[in-house]
Amino acid sequence: MIKVPRKRMTDDNPSFAFVFRGGLGQPLHDLAEADVAAGNADFVWVHLDLRDAAAQAWLSRRPWPRDVVETVAAPIQWGRLFITPDLVYGHLRDFRDELDAATLEAGSLSVGATR
Repeated sequence: MIKVPRKRMTDDNPSFAFVFRGGLGQPLHDLAEADVAAGNADFVWVHLDLRDAAAQAWLSRRPWPRDVVETVAAPIQWGRLFITPDLVYGHLRDFRDELDAATLEAGSLSVGATR
């Protein structure tokens, strides 16, 4: 039997996730693994390509109020953060990082951070 190494999300994928424990980061293989890792991690960093249907589906399953999910998923080009007792969410000004682009293009970084 040939064992094929399991790809990490960071391998040729615009969405990726890392789990951090004790200051050390470890790449995860998929978004389901990110959900499991969140239970015993210092924090989990998930970077989503919001053009991807699987990323949109994962985001819609967050236990956040619907308006928070919609704000994070929206293609908004201005920077603004909102703060609630349990969440920081919104958009930060950023640059789009397109692989074949000759120049940087203005964009935004969607943010959703919970305890």
